Amino acid sequence: TVNNCTFEDSRVKSKGVLSVIGSTYYLTISGCVFNNNNATDSGAFGGALSLDFTNSLNSPIVVSGCKFTNNNAGNGAGIYINVAGVSLVNCNFTSNTATTQGGGLY
Repeated sequence: TVNNCTFEDSRVKSKGVLSVIGSTYYLTISGCVFNNNNATDSGAFGGALSLDFTNSLNSPIVVSGCKFTNNNAGNGAGIYINVAGVSLVNCNFTSNTATTQGGGLY
């Protein structure tokens, strides 16, 4: 669980400033602010948040009440999702820029 955190002005090479990889069982990200984060590789996935893992138990994955503003990446500047069963609830996406696909979400 990640609650009420701010991720701002961060630079990463290929995956989001907050990356979840491998496998997980439950994940909740709520009330977080992702502002002005940048994945610098041209083919990067997720400037702010990258969810790239196996959810073999089909457990709940919830991103709620988060704000994604001015993030940049090759794909999915706000969020890159490569897992089934993700719920986005009351999230706000503003001015996220992808050079290839999915400014806010991919």
